[in-house]
Amino acid sequence: MATDLADRAARSDFGNLTGLRSAFRDVRSLTARLAAPLSAEDCQIQSMPDASPVKWHLAHTTWFFETFVLTPHVPGYRSFHADFGYLFNSYYNAVGDRHPRPQRGLLSRPTLDEVLRYRAYVDERVGELLADDAAERIADLIVLGLNHEQQHQELILTDVKHALWCNPLRPAYRARASTTTTATEMPLMRWLDREGGAAPPAGAAVPAGVTADHELRIPHVHG
Repeated sequence: MATDLADRAARSDFGNLTGLRSAFRDVRSLTARLAAPLSAEDCQIQSMPDASPVKWHLAHTTWFFETFVLTPHVPGYRSFHADFGYLFNSYYNAVGDRHPRPQRGLLSRPTLDEVLRYRAYVDERVGELLADDAAERIADLIVLGLNHEQQHQELILTDVKHALWCNPLRPAYRARASTTTTATEMPLMRWLDREGGAAPPAGAAVPAGVTADHELRIPHVHG
């Protein structure tokens, strides 16, 4: 089921509002599915300062939509919890202070159940926003939030796999899925030649008001 959701999310058409509504549901659902095999204790653990608890990832990706989509674009929006902005900000210095990353595993409260209610609350509000065709004006911002969440889906897996590996019982993340596919030989990797020089950032323009530090510098590519 998680694989089906991942495939569907990857194929989603972000270029129109109908596709964006579907993509939002698929990406958000996939995050929940990735956490589904885990216990509340699994979701709480932080195995090293460079990792984050699954519970924190679930909340942080929700905080992104609440902070950058709902609060500025839904008049009268009421946040789920006044303190979540501090707990679940990461490195967005322009929007306020944050809880120290190495101490995220100490956040036994809010509970996992409350974080899941937070996700449901924000998902419902974003769904209401996307139901209005006027949401076209913030489509790029929604796409950015989905790409951000997909990044954290990868982090959920890498962080929890390290945490479970640290357990001397070596518990599995989930039961091995049965498969009928056969392995195929991968093509040999090879170097690609290209000319050097300045390489402007590729892809779609970043929504107004949202900029990453690395986008302020034009990288040089060595041929």
